[in-house]
Amino acid sequence: MAISYNKLWKLLIDRKMSKADLRRAAGIAPNTMTKLNRDEEVTLETLGKICAILNVNIGDIVDFLPTDQITEVNLEMKISMTENVLCALIGVGTLLGTIVGLAFPYLCSGFGRKLLVISNIDVRFGTGKPDGEGGYDGSWINFRASILNKKNKSLIIEKIACELYSGSNRIAVCSCADKDTVRKSAGAYKYDELRYIDVASKSSTTKNIHVFVRGDLTSCDKVVFVYSWGIVKRKQIVWVKEDTPHANT
Repeated sequence: MAISYNKLWKLLIDRKMSKADLRRAAGIAPNTMTKLNRDEEVTLETLGKICAILNVNIGDIVDFLPTDQITEVNLEMKISMTENVLCALIGVGTLLGTIVGLAFPYLCSGFGRKLLVISNIDVRFGTGKPDGEGGYDGSWINFRASILNKKNKSLIIEKIACELYSGSNRIAVCSCADKDTVRKSAGAYKYDELRYIDVASKSSTTKNIHVFVRGDLTSCDKVVFVYSWGIVKRKQIVWVKEDTPHANT
């Protein structure tokens, strides 16, 4: 089997987006972009960043094609194939994705890695003021975080928040909530704050995340999900406005 990113390049053409635009938006290193151009393996984190920017699943940007020249797939390729299929299925959120999630510990035993993929992105920024028609020009940020933990110990994701940017300026830091806890109280929707995500060893979980946003955020052109696992602080792009020239965090 050989990797092909032809789907990705065709998608960029459809979106009128250059490879340089993608590299900047996803924060991809130049050497990683070279690997993509050569149809070579890249990390799942890189594929996840691309999927987040384009709001697609991994199966929409990468193919695994049989070739007459390749008679044996090495172990690392097999691992990569397994990871990509799992991420694509789990990101869809279908019954099949649930089944794969349950089988995940058996498929991935022995590989000490972890991955967070963002999908199902829904973003809107308003003025935060009455719209003159009895409504409210509000803002919202919703997305899904799918976490795979293939380590031999549990994984705690904490210090969860979203940073909002206008150009290179950070204009807000917002707390996150578990969207699935929504309820109506006193005429308003309320959510439980998402303080941490606990992922058992060799398993996966999915969280639907709602971000608390207030005020005039019409200038926002980038949303970044920030979190920590262990002592490592991570930043992952959730959304970038299509015509934004910058994107590196």
